[in-house]
Amino acid sequence: MSSDNLPLIVSTKLNRPLTARDLVPRTHLLKRLHNGRHRPLTLVTAPAGYGKSTLLSSWLETLVEQPTAWLSLEDSDNDLVVFLTYFVAAVQTMFPQTGQETTALLSLNENAPARIILATLINELNTIKEDYVLVLDDYHVLLASEIQRFMIDLMIHAPRTMHLALTSRTDPRLPIVKLRARDQVTEVRAQDLRFSMAEAKDFLTKSLGDSLDDTLVTRIYDRAEGWVTGLRLAVLSMPQFDNPEQYSEALSTETPFVTEYLMSEALLAQGERVQQWLLKAAILERFCPDLCEAVCSTDEGELSGLNGNSFVEYLISHNLFVIPLDAQQTWYRFHHLFGQFLRHETEQHYSALEVRTLHSKAANWLAKNQYVEESLHHFLAAGDYECAADVVEQNTRSLLDEDRWHTLEIWMAQLPDHIIQKRPALLLAKAWGAFHRFALHAIPPILETVEFILDDDKNLQPLWGEIDFFWGHHWYWLGERERSLTRLSEALEKIPKTHHLARGEAELFWGIAMQVAGRKAEAVKQLNDWLYYGQALHPGRQTKLMGSLIFIPLLSGELASAAGMAQQLRDVAIELNNTYIKAWTSYMLGHVYFCRNDMENAVLHFSEAVENRYILHSAAAVDSMAGLAFAFQDLNHPDKALETLADLERFTWETNNPAYIAKARSCQAHLSIMQGDLVNANRQLQAIDLETDAGIMFYFLETPRLTACRVLLASARESALSEVDRKLDVFWQQEKNNFNVLKMVEILLLQTLSYQKQARFADASLTLNDAVLLAYKGGYVRPFIETGPSLLELLSQLPPGDNTASFVQTLQQALQNERAPASQQSTLQPLPAAMYEELTTREREVLDLLASEMSNQEIAHELTISLHTVKRHTGNLYRKLDVNNRRQAVAKARRAGLLPINQVP
Repeated sequence: MSSDNLPLIVSTKLNRPLTARDLVPRTHLLKRLHNGRHRPLTLVTAPAGYGKSTLLSSWLETLVEQPTAWLSLEDSDNDLVVFLTYFVAAVQTMFPQTGQETTALLSLNENAPARIILATLINELNTIKEDYVLVLDDYHVLLASEIQRFMIDLMIHAPRTMHLALTSRTDPRLPIVKLRARDQVTEVRAQDLRFSMAEAKDFLTKSLGDSLDDTLVTRIYDRAEGWVTGLRLAVLSMPQFDNPEQYSEALSTETPFVTEYLMSEALLAQGERVQQWLLKAAILERFCPDLCEAVCSTDEGELSGLNGNSFVEYLISHNLFVIPLDAQQTWYRFHHLFGQFLRHETEQHYSALEVRTLHSKAANWLAKNQYVEESLHHFLAAGDYECAADVVEQNTRSLLDEDRWHTLEIWMAQLPDHIIQKRPALLLAKAWGAFHRFALHAIPPILETVEFILDDDKNLQPLWGEIDFFWGHHWYWLGERERSLTRLSEALEKIPKTHHLARGEAELFWGIAMQVAGRKAEAVKQLNDWLYYGQALHPGRQTKLMGSLIFIPLLSGELASAAGMAQQLRDVAIELNNTYIKAWTSYMLGHVYFCRNDMENAVLHFSEAVENRYILHSAAAVDSMAGLAFAFQDLNHPDKALETLADLERFTWETNNPAYIAKARSCQAHLSIMQGDLVNANRQLQAIDLETDAGIMFYFLETPRLTACRVLLASARESALSEVDRKLDVFWQQEKNNFNVLKMVEILLLQTLSYQKQARFADASLTLNDAVLLAYKGGYVRPFIETGPSLLELLSQLPPGDNTASFVQTLQQALQNERAPASQQSTLQPLPAAMYEELTTREREVLDLLASEMSNQEIAHELTISLHTVKRHTGNLYRKLDVNNRRQAVAKARRAGLLPINQVP
């Protein structure tokens, strides 16, 4: 996402204020800033009105050959995602290609922990080879603890070419003492920013001429105590007095609120019309002549000759604390201190209703001129929630089409719920948010509410189309293929092709619903027609059509076709610089290679998908980690397999999705079977909530229902085998009805294994032959290999077939190359139960804290022991568990049952 796609207010947030023309050069301070460029941080801290922003803006003007960027912070930025979105956008004004992965994390998946976002951002910032300066202006407004923690970590791991400059009214919660000790911070404070007597005299002389005597200059300086804004206020308020002596006397008066006093005098020095416009314009965070005229003008004002242009020109010519925000000098804002004063005066001079009316005027002008986020802000300030809802509603589709659903959720959170509940479009926006979070259970209640209030107006057909899509999507995952296909087909009749997100998702799921209904050829033809023979497609719709053309052959077991389209989609993702789609293709290609039993390439692609697990859809991320664990095990790297499972468990707990948590436990049971550890497999099986594994099996590599059958098969008990047969018969019929070839092959091979264990060799041979006939066209090898070398004899007895002969030979060769049955491949043996008794009480405590990802220092603090003692205990743990690091220790301890299965990492 480039800065062009951000809310329009960003255009000013990313521009630094231009320096005042009458500013006295602060040469010594500019030199200090220049000399501190080698340090990662510059901190300019002082109360309001000391010239912090002006100083940094002046400094940036001297850095003519160095990239610089400016981000003005506001109270509304107190959300980590919002703040980082603007942060990355600021960096992209200097380096447009930087921050794509971070942007994808921010916009596509809310589950990414701050540590992952930080690591991704730092990695991307570290690719910048050129020194640059990024200013965060008004840093003190950021109060959110997650932002504070993020910035602390950013400074600890500061990228080497980044120089961060902060202005703040208070000391930020950063490790300033540590940075100061390491000579990593340049500081400018209030005492540094105060004008000296010579600077004050120079400023006053430039502003008021040479008529001031030294006594008055001294009195003004003493009263202002070198405060820059105080000196400016003195200049502005002086016209209220007939002569300098009167002003000198006024300065001698003991006024406890000198700021308010001087500002009041400065305001009163202006004409009545200008005062009125100032008080009205005070409600604006930024303004231009036309906006001022829309908010401030009246018929009397027009008669007096005052308009937007003349008002802004007056502010500039009289230096009334106005700061230009762009090089074209179109947009301005008041100095923060003066703006705060004016807003206070506005509340004193105008009623609450009149102030709301001013906000309403501003909102209407901003909405008309497409300044969307600012218009929303003013409608809300006006208490006009209906118009605010109109703004959100009118921009819902564009936000969704740009994958900015998180921004949409932030906007909607500002609307009262009773407004949302009576607006179908906003309710469906909530459904899209749940869809992106894969919170599928939250969608049906929303749909029922929308259906109750939505009219049959023909103009509302696109909304009815979205309802049809959501119901079709709902029924698809529940395995209700006919109901799903009916609703998805109806959705395509109602959703315009210009509604890129809704149309693309409807086409994607229509395609795979057609495959499930046995109409694959018809679906593929139609999808290709939409993809290649229509008008130029929006990238969102194009990638979803290509996705459907990958899912269909995957489900059909046509691996070559799936791989070809996945590679095409990968090329498109690279061209679009779309990290999310690229991560999907990594998963898909890893899946294909895994099914072909090419584990080296499977690991390569799955690893890339897992690295982007917080960008990738969480369901695909979970399956990628499962596939990676199984691939490592097949390559005889059981330690890596266990480490991957530990990562999977941590990830699924972060999602807080019961289905994913069950799948992680199922994956642990599956891997335990592969490693010959039936005890742990049974333990994991007991913890699996199989009720979460309902509906269609899809093509995922880990299916808890089938893993439960694997565990029962491994026991080889007669009663267990009978239970497996009953379950597999049901599963077979379901997947046969759904034309899910991948799962059909997997189920047939589990049935073959069951028949072998029951000495039903004729049944085993027939079932194996069916599996071969289904698998050979797509080269689906891996499930045969996992079943084990016991298939070799059965394969040699299969009836000869011209089409399958080569494939059978491939299977036989692969099985003969297996060194041992799957149950004997693992170099890890189940840990003895006595192992836990060998650990001391303190070692058990340390092990628990290692699993919670505490650092050694944090463990020492938690247990009230020294850091040296922690290291001694961890060393003992590694020795007793026969591992080399904490990740291996935690993974092995989980496998051995030394850690609770439901422990949240």
